[in-house]
Amino acid sequence: MTQTKKANTTDPEAARNAGARDAGLRVEGLRVVLGERAVLDGLDLEIELGERVVLVGRSGSGKSTLLRVLAGFQAADAGDVHLCGTALVANGRHLVPPQARPVGSLFQGGGLWPHMTVRRTLDFALKHRGVPRSERPARVRELVERVELVGYEDRLPGTLSGGEAQRLGLARALSTQPRLLLLDEPLGPLDAELRESLSTMLDRLRDEYGFAALHVTHDPGEARGSRTRTVRLVDGVLVDASPTGTDE
Repeated sequence: MTQTKKANTTDPEAARNAGARDAGLRVEGLRVVLGERAVLDGLDLEIELGERVVLVGRSGSGKSTLLRVLAGFQAADAGDVHLCGTALVANGRHLVPPQARPVGSLFQGGGLWPHMTVRRTLDFALKHRGVPRSERPARVRELVERVELVGYEDRLPGTLSGGEAQRLGLARALSTQPRLLLLDEPLGPLDAELRESLSTMLDRLRDEYGFAALHVTHDPGEARGSRTRTVRLVDGVLVDASPTGTDE
């Protein structure tokens, strides 16, 4: 279920226990007003670790706004967000800055830095997260291997194919060692074969890392794979929750 009852926040002990039970992402009563419009209007969502939720909605429905709030880049007017029992947002107020959240993001097209090679991109991302210089080369090698970009370390993004660029964006997202992975139209720019390949890789990495994943798209056909379900964003709230994947 994506619509959940609020914890009793008037009782500190109850609030602590509710947070301790949270195995993944829990969003309660999230409200974001832009101009005079409530883009998100009391939104509730839960995602377990190892689960993927595919969020479908038309353009302007608030999908990207939700991702920005979860990443820490968008202010909220009300609501709470917990990740693995840690409060990220309380009563609409951000408690944890973006760079300190165990959250990774993959955007359509990768959102890459054009002047940085594959190696430099990942090294910079790790440095930004406070990984010591002595540890970064080994971490870069691991990430490159995980997304099957061995041999591409000295390539610039402009020399990569669409699928390779998305895999680099994915490796950068994994550099945060995320407990939550935010996917904003990750398959959109790819042809059918590359979409299938990247989707399979995302499922494999979700199994290996155990993160929760929120996959935003306009295409409900992307909701495939194990431990996957679909929700729709309509008028600022989630509706029509349905299981779509099968455990194989």
